[in-house]
Amino acid sequence: MALGRGEEGEWKKHQECCDISRDLSIRQLAIKTALRWGKSTFAKAATFVYLVGRFAFHSPSAVLVLYLPLLVGGVPLIFDLARKAVRLEFGSDLPAGFSIVTGVLLHGYSVASIVVLMLSGGSALETYATRHASALLGVWAKRMPKTAHLSKDHNMPDLSVDPIVAGDVLVVQPDRDGAPALTSIDGRAESLPPRSST
Repeated sequence: MALGRGEEGEWKKHQECCDISRDLSIRQLAIKTALRWGKSTFAKAATFVYLVGRFAFHSPSAVLVLYLPLLVGGVPLIFDLARKAVRLEFGSDLPAGFSIVTGVLLHGYSVASIVVLMLSGGSALETYATRHASALLGVWAKRMPKTAHLSKDHNMPDLSVDPIVAGDVLVVQPDRDGAPALTSIDGRAESLPPRSST
């Protein structure tokens, strides 16, 4: 179905809005990833300092180092999990949140900080994977064809994809001999038998 002039302008505005919101969401994902990697790295460093202080130097005050990742990483994670629980969005992170709270209440700060490390590291990996997948989808969307080869009366004129309607016969690879043809029926593509090369 071809778009009229007014509809085409609205469609372009819609596409521009989608591009802007996609760019903003990719930036937001990048910021979230950086923050989560920072929390994860901070928790790793604090756990390492604790282990060295506790077992190499036998310092009982080494446990104080673990308060920092619990405050910086654990408290925001617990609030985030509580917000999700209020919205009835239960996931595998909820038991980890209980582990953090239980570890702190039972003075198992090393266990709680390792759970913070696992949660923040897993969240960072998830955010990175989402950002990477979004970027790939954006690249694929930009590579979407903008012209088609319409097979009409043994001619194959190039035209924009906008005026293509159901029932039009399109040639997918017009440069190759015996190229397959597709027909658009109700928005679906069906393959036609290949042309003979006679």
